[in-house]
Amino acid sequence: MITPAYSPTATERVLPRLALDFTTATLDPRVTVTRALNTATRVNSSGFIETVNADLPRFDFDPVTKVCKGLLIEEARQNLFLQSAAFNTSPWTVGTNSITPDTVTSPDGGTNADTFTVTSGGFGAFSRQTATLLANTAYTLTCFFKKDTATFANITVFDGTDGNRYWFNLANGTVGSTALVNAGYVNVSAKIENYGQDWYRCSVTFTTRSTTAFTLFATFTDADGSLFVTNGRTGFIWGAQLEAGSFATSYIPTTTSSLTRNADVVQMTGTNFSSWYNASEGAFVVEASSFSPPSGSLLYWVLSANDGATSNTINVAAFNNLWIGSVAVGGVSQADLAQTGVYTAGATAKIALGYKANSFAASVNSLTPLTDSSGSVPSVNRLDLGNLSGIFYLDGHIRKLNYYPQRLTNAELQAFSK
Repeated sequence: MITPAYSPTATERVLPRLALDFTTATLDPRVTVTRALNTATRVNSSGFIETVNADLPRFDFDPVTKVCKGLLIEEARQNLFLQSAAFNTSPWTVGTNSITPDTVTSPDGGTNADTFTVTSGGFGAFSRQTATLLANTAYTLTCFFKKDTATFANITVFDGTDGNRYWFNLANGTVGSTALVNAGYVNVSAKIENYGQDWYRCSVTFTTRSTTAFTLFATFTDADGSLFVTNGRTGFIWGAQLEAGSFATSYIPTTTSSLTRNADVVQMTGTNFSSWYNASEGAFVVEASSFSPPSGSLLYWVLSANDGATSNTINVAAFNNLWIGSVAVGGVSQADLAQTGVYTAGATAKIALGYKANSFAASVNSLTPLTDSSGSVPSVNRLDLGNLSGIFYLDGHIRKLNYYPQRLTNAELQAFSK
């Protein structure tokens, strides 16, 4: 007998019983997707935003690199803006500028973006729409801008007394200055995302103080921190969205009425679940990301093996700026393993969770596993991806998921989460 000169690695010792790779943009037939209506969008492999019909998966691609980010799973959201891509149409109004429709290629690949032309230089150029919002509620406003002779865009949120202004540098894709209108709002933040071909999606998140009509301005300017724009300057505009929530979600196109994108419900049930699941012990290894760090009592669920309720679960989720692995039986926590210092909004994390009676462990991004040596394993009959029984949506991407029918060792969990 010849003794090997090396020890088998963790990868060589075990193979997953279930291996889902959503970065291939294909759906395992055992996975079902339910989403009502044909109102959802994604970025396709060509880098353009496109509509995805009901009950179909949304494999989302980076608009610049064209690399697949994985399976996009989002909660329900509503675009409160009307005529989201027709800025020459009511209820949009303009100031000292004109809007010429359908002049250049937009982020959806069609020739339907509008040209914004300043017709009288100074401080009065804008496109504006008004919406009545709920009090003490977070909202996010987004709009796509592209530079032409004007290289800065500005978004202003204003309730008639207070508000905030944010500038965006369309030449280098950075957030610029901010300015308060009187007292301004709390929890205001801004973000800019590159959508290729010089298009940027610019967003402002704010929390309202009272129920009132909010006026929302979009304009181009000559410089950071200034509302002045030279006569004749031009820029391109498309795809405005106003949604209740503390972060932006995928674009929801509207015409004459507001429109809701329903939630993505992704599951494995029946024999599609039981054929690979080991009730007594096992391990999940998953790669995922979410758009915004959850705070307070919010949870962004990556996966949950459960019985159709929230009381018997084996979970991987993001909670309070942490990635966690948790197990509950009858609503009583058996293990709650939260890795600190590893959550970053939008960044992919790799989480490994092993379970067995009186033996639980979790590792995130190859950190030393957290363990719990006391507890039982729940009886479950399904796997929810990106949600838990229709609540606590991931609002992000799942790239890959592997399941092992044995409780991997702590060293293996650490190795697999690298």
